[in-house]
Amino acid sequence: SEPFDFIIKDLGIEEIQKKIFEDISIIMDTCIYNIKNNEFISYEVDNHLKKVLLSDLLYIETSPQPHKLIIHTKEYSEEFYGKLTTFNNLELGLVKVHRSYVINIHKIVSVDTAYKKIVLENNEVIPLSYKYKKDLKSMIKNLN
Repeated sequence: SEPFDFIIKDLGIEEIQKKIFEDISIIMDTCIYNIKNNEFISYEVDNHLKKVLLSDLLYIETSPQPHKLIIHTKEYSEEFYGKLTTFNNLELGLVKVHRSYVINIHKIVSVDTAYKKIVLENNEVIPLSYKYKKDLKSMIKNLN
């Protein structure tokens, strides 16, 4: 850990207070920025609440096991109990593209509407349902 700032004691009480308030303001702005840009989703596995940064999340799919989902991140995949509709959140960039898939729209590399498939940045191919094709195209256009 490194010092954030050095405050010279000889400045006088008013200058020291001013400098402390400036430093606090900078730290608070940095924290707020980090919170806004590191949004996360949470899910529960074996009574443990887990958080995943949206920047790490690739997609969530339904599991072959009833009532379970599989979350896929850059680092791992994990199965948990949940409903896919819980994670369909446009504000966070999570969009349903198939009855079994919610993807992070920011991880899309390409969309092939003719063959109804989406390629993510990890080169995984996700099916695209005709039902969700139009909405996905308009969302991608709105991102630019």
